[in-house]
Amino acid sequence: MTRALPFTQASIRRRIAAARSAGLQIIAIDPDGEVQTMKGPAKSSLRLLNCFEAAAYCRCTDSQFRDLIADRLLPKHSSRDRYMWDRMALDVALKSIDVRPRFSTSAEVYFIETERFIKIGFSGSAKVRMWHLQTATPYDLKLLGVINGDEECEQCIHALFAHRRHRGEWFRKSSGLLAYIEWLRARKS
Repeated sequence: MTRALPFTQASIRRRIAAARSAGLQIIAIDPDGEVQTMKGPAKSSLRLLNCFEAAAYCRCTDSQFRDLIADRLLPKHSSRDRYMWDRMALDVALKSIDVRPRFSTSAEVYFIETERFIKIGFSGSAKVRMWHLQTATPYDLKLLGVINGDEECEQCIHALFAHRRHRGEWFRKSSGLLAYIEWLRARKS
C-alpha cells in the first residue's frame, strides 16, 4: 500500500521561493514537505567578498589574484553576484593549491626561470641543482624561488600547471605561474 503524499515538487518549489523572497535561509525539507528555515535572514552576504577583500583573504595582491584566476587556480566570481567571490569556494581552491610536505623534510622544490620557460623541480639543494643546469644550458638561468617540499609537492604543482607544460619539468612562463610562485614564497615566510 502506498501513501499519498500531501505535497508535490511544485508546491515545495513554491515554498522554497517564498522563503527565499522573505530573506530566510533554508535549512532542510522534512518528510511532510515542510520547509525548515532559520529564524533570521540569510547571511549569504557574509560569505561574499569583493575583489579587494578576496585578494586579501587569499593573502595575495590584486594583480596576483587576477593572474591566479586567469590561470584557473582560483575560481571566477560568483555567477549570481558579479565581481563577488564566495568565501567557501575560495577556501576549497586555496586548499587545493596550497602544497606542503606531509613530513618534515630538508628537500626543496625550486622554480628556475629561463627566457620563456620555468622549471619546477625537486632537489636536496636547489643552488647545486641550478649550477648543474646552468652548465648544460646556453640560456641564463634565474632562481625564482625555493620552498620546502618533497617529490609529492613537486608533482602536485606539476598537476596544477599541466596545461602549461612544455616538456618534462619545463613549463611555459605565464603571469599566473609567476603569481603562484610569489604566493607560495609569501606563505613560506
